[in-house]
Amino acid sequence: MKKLWLALFLINAVLPSPAQAVGFWFQGGTGYSLPKVTGVTDTFGSALGWGGGVTLVFPFKSRYAFELGAEYFAHQWTQTSAGTKYDISAPFFPVLAGLRISLGRVFELRGGAYYSWVAGKVLTSTSGDAGAGSSSEYGLKTKDYGGYAGVGLEVPVKRATLTFGANYFLGIPNLAVDSSAGAVFKLSEVQAMIGLRFGTKKK
Repeated sequence: MKKLWLALFLINAVLPSPAQAVGFWFQGGTGYSLPKVTGVTDTFGSALGWGGGVTLVFPFKSRYAFELGAEYFAHQWTQTSAGTKYDISAPFFPVLAGLRISLGRVFELRGGAYYSWVAGKVLTSTSGDAGAGSSSEYGLKTKDYGGYAGVGLEVPVKRATLTFGANYFLGIPNLAVDSSAGAVFKLSEVQAMIGLRFGTKKK
């Protein structure tokens, strides 16, 4: 009987109440890729990309909520090889899982982990000449993972909430296909996002 009461208590603590319905969060924005590359002669630089996604928000207390989301983001950076500068664009599809903490009525903190993979061709362009190839042809592995953290500002608008956020994604693994010569390629990113959230309510 004690186990039954304990199970009911945990279910009541985790499941959202009617005033804390599951929310849908749609967002889009820009990202500033931060490639960290060592062990190669080419030089790499940061560039702005774009993307967006959708997140499900599952409140379980007045200030806390789980989040589960998926995004599509075109990471972009520059690569200079033998004096020629190339613009690189690699589409990634990250899946995120984490926790949100409300700070009052308008501010939020979020953080968690992500797993992503290349969602298309890696585009390379320079001086009007463009090409496309698989991530392995470019020299990148197709899978990435890491952690993320962010802050947000929320503005209620009628039946929805307008959101503004800044997020930092830290890539952990070495994405270089050929690391035998000591090549290391890690990809992190800073994002600025705007979106609309429906369904969740704050007390």
